[in-house]
Amino acid sequence: MIRPLLEHFGINKDNLGYFVLDNASNNDITLVKLGKTIRFELMQKRLRYIGHILNLIAKLYIFRQDISTFKEDYKKALLRERRELWR
Repeated sequence: MIRPLLEHFGINKDNLGYFVLDNASNNDITLVKLGKTIRFELMQKRLRYIGHILNLIAKLYIFRQDISTFKEDYKKALLRERRELWR
């Protein structure tokens, strides 16, 4: 399905750049299938998006708990209580 598009733009394993993606598993699956389609080595073309990794680290440091739990508590809290959640 994607192969005709790649061929239209002349994209092949010789002129393919790098993929900068976050850590979502669907990105890995997509690249594996694309790698098989145009025959490139995934580990040589896959870069992790450092901004996403730093964001995950910052959330863990700031919230010190499960981020989804924090978001739920924050939405339910009054303004005065919200300040306390940050401490």
